[in-house]
Amino acid sequence: MRGKNPAAFDLELLNPYQGIDASQNERHNIRNISGQPPRRGIWVDAIYDIGRIENVHFNPWWNSHNKAYQWQTANGEAFIFGRADWEYVLNTFCFGYHVGYKFVETATGVQRKFSRNRSGPAPDASASTVTARAPAQVVVRTVIVRL
Repeated sequence: MRGKNPAAFDLELLNPYQGIDASQNERHNIRNISGQPPRRGIWVDAIYDIGRIENVHFNPWWNSHNKAYQWQTANGEAFIFGRADWEYVLNTFCFGYHVGYKFVETATGVQRKFSRNRSGPAPDASASTVTARAPAQVVVRTVIVRL
């Protein structure tokens, strides 16, 4: 996705090695995406105006019982954020990935402002743990907590 106002709406991504590259653009809009990209779901970097990611759910719908899925749980990253001056993220979910949300420093810089909102309560609620892997890199792994 490049340029001004690129958009990806209403897509199912079943087994693309990498999902959506939302880097080097302004005001991207990613909405209503589902699927199972094994390596990387959405990559965001070099965003200099507000980007939006809404209603994105990555689950093991394509495969959850063989070596490909085992590789994904050991190596897959669902949402990776480099430099974005403001990223608005609403109603996102991932399951079966090594890392759910990853924030990294790239040549363009680091995440400036990040807004993540969830919709109302559900039978399962998500909690997060934060682990520092390198001085400028933070990894958020999603953890499901049964209420």
